[in-house]
Amino acid sequence: MFKTILKDSGIIFIYLLVTMIFGFAIEQIEPDSASILRFILGLVNVLVFMLVLIVYYYAYGRQASKIKHTNDIARRYFLETGEYRELKIDKEYNLLKPLFMALVSCVPLIIFIMIYGVFDLTGTVSSGAGVNAFLTAILFILTLYRGFLVPIRGLAVTVSIYWSLIYIPICIGTVMLSYYLGHLRSQRDLKQIRKTHEEIYGTDK
Repeated sequence: MFKTILKDSGIIFIYLLVTMIFGFAIEQIEPDSASILRFILGLVNVLVFMLVLIVYYYAYGRQASKIKHTNDIARRYFLETGEYRELKIDKEYNLLKPLFMALVSCVPLIIFIMIYGVFDLTGTVSSGAGVNAFLTAILFILTLYRGFLVPIRGLAVTVSIYWSLIYIPICIGTVMLSYYLGHLRSQRDLKQIRKTHEEIYGTDK
């Protein structure tokens, strides 16, 4: 299951990079003359990121729900006949999966924010021992998660690096909700199929 989570979280990193690239482009707009424009474009950039995740994980959750239904049929068949059928357990619906997938993309941010926080709170940023780690943390955060700071920078002259943490609830909320809604759609489709079957063939006694 861990390999599946790592593999299927790749889409988040791919579009995170795309969001970063567009974030760089938007920040080239002169802030003094077009801060509102930077805010709007930055917000659109984030919304497009969310839209991509919604479309992908909605379909992912819908498919996972179908696989779980198929697995449940196979499980009942095994109990009734003793004949084993291979199950796709790693791909069946499990609400913890999208949570872990989203968290995988948040781990780098959390780690480097913690590094930044340590040097920021202890005031050792200017010391030789902490400079390299500090600069590495800032560079990483500003680069990979840059797109999520752009809308805020469009409204403020100075923005705390901690604002990059806004990515965590955005990513986790979008992924989990989309996955769950895909599951609900699959369940509605299944109920409709059963209803149609009963209308045609009647209810099994």
